[in-house]
Amino acid sequence: MNLPITNDIRNKIRQYIKNQIDISPLIQNVDIKGEDLSRAIIKTFNRPDEDISNTCFYQAIIGEEGKITNLNRIKALNCNFHRTKFLGTVWVRYAELKNSNFREADLVALDYKFADFRGCDCCDVIIRIGSDKGTGAKLILTF
Repeated sequence: MNLPITNDIRNKIRQYIKNQIDISPLIQNVDIKGEDLSRAIIKTFNRPDEDISNTCFYQAIIGEEGKITNLNRIKALNCNFHRTKFLGTVWVRYAELKNSNFREADLVALDYKFADFRGCDCCDVIIRIGSDKGTGAKLILTF
Protein backbone atom coordinates (compact mmCIF):
# COMPACT_ATOMS: atom_id res chain seq x y z
CA MET A 1 0.00 0.00 0.00
CA ASN A 2 1.47 3.31 -1.10
CA LEU A 3 1.32 6.45 0.99
CA PRO A 4 -0.56 9.52 -0.30
CA ILE A 5 1.60 12.14 -1.98
CA THR A 6 2.18 15.30 0.07
CA ASN A 7 2.68 18.89 -1.05
CA ASP A 8 6.27 18.67 0.19
CA ILE A 9 6.93 15.70 -2.11
CA ARG A 10 5.18 17.48 -5.02
CA ASN A 11 7.44 20.52 -4.53
CA LYS A 12 10.55 18.32 -4.43
CA ILE A 13 9.40 16.52 -7.58
CA ARG A 14 8.99 19.86 -9.40
CA GLN A 15 12.46 20.94 -8.29
CA TYR A 16 14.04 17.63 -9.37
CA ILE A 17 12.30 17.82 -12.76
CA LYS A 18 13.43 21.43 -13.24
CA ASN A 19 17.02 20.38 -12.50
CA GLN A 20 16.76 17.14 -14.56
CA ILE A 21 17.35 14.89 -11.55
CA ASP A 22 15.94 11.36 -11.33
CA ILE A 23 12.73 11.46 -9.24
CA SER A 24 12.72 7.70 -8.51
CA PRO A 25 13.57 8.02 -4.81
CA LEU A 26 10.83 10.63 -4.32
CA ILE A 27 8.01 8.51 -5.75
CA GLN A 28 8.99 5.16 -4.29
CA ASN A 29 6.12 3.88 -2.09
CA VAL A 30 4.02 6.96 -2.95
CA ASP A 31 0.67 6.98 -4.76
CA ILE A 32 1.19 8.92 -8.01
CA LYS A 33 -2.28 8.34 -9.47
CA GLY A 34 -3.45 11.54 -11.19
CA GLU A 35 -0.17 13.41 -10.70
CA ASP A 36 1.68 15.53 -13.27
CA LEU A 37 5.14 14.03 -13.85
CA SER A 38 5.78 15.81 -17.14
CA ARG A 39 9.44 15.87 -18.23
CA ALA A 40 10.46 13.65 -15.29
CA ILE A 41 13.38 11.26 -15.33
CA ILE A 42 12.27 8.04 -13.64
CA LYS A 43 15.06 5.45 -13.78
CA THR A 44 13.59 3.04 -11.22
CA PHE A 45 9.85 2.60 -11.74
CA ASN A 46 8.74 -0.86 -10.67
CA ARG A 47 4.99 -0.76 -10.00
CA PRO A 48 3.42 -4.11 -10.88
CA ASP A 49 -0.31 -4.43 -10.13
CA GLU A 50 -0.70 -0.71 -9.29
CA ASP A 51 -3.23 1.83 -10.51
CA ILE A 52 -1.56 4.94 -11.94
CA SER A 53 -4.54 6.09 -14.01
CA ASN A 54 -4.84 9.74 -15.10
CA THR A 55 -1.13 10.39 -14.53
CA CYS A 56 0.75 12.67 -16.93
CA PHE A 57 4.16 11.48 -18.14
CA TYR A 58 4.46 14.01 -20.99
CA GLN A 59 8.06 13.93 -22.32
CA ALA A 60 9.19 11.76 -19.40
CA ILE A 61 12.02 9.24 -19.56
CA ILE A 62 11.10 5.95 -17.89
CA GLY A 63 13.59 3.15 -17.25
CA GLU A 64 17.31 2.84 -17.72
CA GLU A 65 19.47 1.18 -20.36
CA GLY A 66 20.47 -2.36 -19.38
CA LYS A 67 17.79 -2.64 -16.66
CA ILE A 68 14.28 -4.09 -16.44
CA THR A 69 11.32 -1.95 -15.39
CA ASN A 70 8.40 -4.02 -14.11
CA LEU A 71 4.97 -2.53 -14.88
CA ASN A 72 3.22 -5.88 -15.35
CA ARG A 73 -0.55 -5.83 -14.83
CA ILE A 74 -0.47 -2.08 -14.24
CA LYS A 75 -3.68 -0.10 -14.62
CA ALA A 76 -2.87 3.08 -16.53
CA LEU A 77 -6.18 4.33 -17.90
CA ASN A 78 -6.31 7.80 -19.50
CA CYS A 79 -2.61 8.48 -18.93
CA ASN A 80 -0.59 10.91 -21.01
CA PHE A 81 2.60 9.32 -22.38
CA HIS A 82 2.95 11.90 -25.19
CA ARG A 83 6.62 11.92 -26.29
CA THR A 84 7.59 9.61 -23.41
CA LYS A 85 10.73 7.56 -23.95
CA PHE A 86 11.04 4.11 -22.40
CA LEU A 87 14.59 2.79 -21.90
CA GLY A 88 16.03 -0.65 -21.19
CA THR A 89 13.37 -3.35 -21.07
CA VAL A 90 9.94 -2.33 -19.82
CA TRP A 91 7.49 -5.09 -18.99
CA VAL A 92 3.87 -4.00 -19.43
CA ARG A 93 2.52 -7.52 -19.80
CA TYR A 94 -1.20 -7.89 -19.09
CA ALA A 95 -1.37 -4.11 -18.50
CA GLU A 96 -4.56 -2.11 -18.93
CA LEU A 97 -3.58 1.02 -20.87
CA LYS A 98 -6.95 1.96 -22.38
CA ASN A 99 -7.61 5.47 -23.70
CA SER A 100 -4.06 6.68 -23.00
CA ASN A 101 -2.11 9.12 -25.18
CA PHE A 102 1.05 7.62 -26.67
CA ARG A 103 1.53 10.24 -29.42
CA GLU A 104 5.16 10.38 -30.58
CA ALA A 105 6.23 8.03 -27.76
CA ASP A 106 9.18 5.66 -28.13
CA LEU A 107 7.83 2.25 -27.10
CA VAL A 108 10.58 0.08 -28.62
CA ALA A 109 11.67 -1.06 -25.12
CA LEU A 110 8.16 -2.34 -24.26
CA ASP A 111 7.37 -6.01 -23.80
CA TYR A 112 3.60 -5.66 -24.07
CA LYS A 113 2.35 -9.25 -24.18
CA PHE A 114 -1.44 -9.36 -23.61
CA ALA A 115 -1.54 -5.60 -22.85
CA ASP A 116 -4.73 -3.70 -23.67
CA PHE A 117 -4.14 -0.59 -25.79
CA ARG A 118 -7.76 -0.17 -26.94
CA GLY A 119 -8.71 3.45 -27.56
CA CYS A 120 -5.13 4.72 -27.29
CA ASP A 121 -3.86 7.56 -29.47
CA CYS A 122 -0.68 6.27 -31.09
CA CYS A 123 -0.06 8.85 -33.80
CA ASP A 124 3.65 8.81 -34.79
CA VAL A 125 4.47 6.21 -32.10
CA ILE A 126 7.56 4.02 -32.43
CA ILE A 127 6.59 0.46 -31.48
CA ARG A 128 7.63 -3.08 -32.42
CA ILE A 129 4.80 -4.90 -34.13
CA GLY A 130 5.16 -8.46 -35.33
CA SER A 131 7.53 -9.61 -32.63
CA ASP A 132 6.83 -11.92 -29.72
CA LYS A 133 6.92 -8.85 -27.44
CA GLY A 134 3.33 -8.10 -28.43
CA THR A 135 1.83 -11.59 -28.36
CA GLY A 136 -1.87 -11.42 -27.53
CA ALA A 137 -1.95 -7.63 -27.16
CA LYS A 138 -5.18 -5.78 -27.91
CA LEU A 139 -4.11 -3.12 -30.39
CA ILE A 140 -7.17 -1.26 -31.57
CA LEU A 141 -5.33 2.03 -31.94
CA THR A 142 -6.02 5.50 -33.28
CA PHE A 143 -3.24 6.72 -35.57
